[in-house]
Amino acid sequence: MNVTQLSKNGYVLTDIFDTNILNRIDELVDTFTPTQIQGDVTARREAYFLFKDQEFSDELRKILEFELDSNNIVTCDIVGLELWRDYPGYINPMHTDDPQLTSVLIIYLGNNLPNGTEYIEDGKRYYSEYKRNTGLVLLNSNKISHGMISKVPDNAIRKTLYINWR
Repeated sequence: MNVTQLSKNGYVLTDIFDTNILNRIDELVDTFTPTQIQGDVTARREAYFLFKDQEFSDELRKILEFELDSNNIVTCDIVGLELWRDYPGYINPMHTDDPQLTSVLIIYLGNNLPNGTEYIEDGKRYYSEYKRNTGLVLLNSNKISHGMISKVPDNAIRKTLYINWR
């Protein structure tokens, strides 16, 4: 994994998973039955809570917790692992996270799309592009405004692995 610090609380990660793990995630994100659906019939987000697959979620947690700690980003105890499929027209506008959660990692699973994630820290805007096996870590995401740059384009599905911790 490669780490680039964007700001005091923001990091871009690249080459997060090896091919084996990435292929397993791809298969699951393409086939899961949603645990939760947000939005309307077309412009929607389907989510799958990975803790339902305990063995695989434990494996991902160990990898991610080790990488975040060994790269001196944060020592964390992951409490949420979700797969998301966002359909054309869906947008997650600027927001702050639940006050009980302190940080998030958003890992992009699909091919390049124009709607990465932006955040505002100390009045300055930062951007993480949506690129396969790339992610954005936001420490203090419950205090930093962040969201998707734009709606999911027509004929595309935005696939993401979302992780949060306290």
